[in-house]
Amino acid sequence: MERRKKQENANSYWLFLLAALVLLAAAALLLPVRREYQKEQQKLDALRRELDEKRVLSAQLNREVSELQTSPEAVERVAREKYNLVREGETVLKFPEPPDPRQRPEQRREKP
Repeated sequence: MERRKKQENANSYWLFLLAALVLLAAAALLLPVRREYQKEQQKLDALRRELDEKRVLSAQLNREVSELQTSPEAVERVAREKYNLVREGETVLKFPEPPDPRQRPEQRREKP
């Protein structure tokens, strides 16, 4: 009877040891996979943020295109701002830009 109890204790010990080894092996195998998953999840989050930014930009550009197609005032505004065009008879006054106060005097250059 005592021998049987010792045998059961030994079997329980080996079973516990085997279970512990299986758990350690599973953890060792799954840990790198988990880390890789987290990295990929971070990449996915960054791509989703970038996609959201691109969608906002796309909506803005679509509104601008629509406005340029339907509004002569919008076309005139772009012609004046982007291409420096003026109406006939208008006088344009250009003022030099003030120097950047963060630059030292020797770094400042006159713009042509």
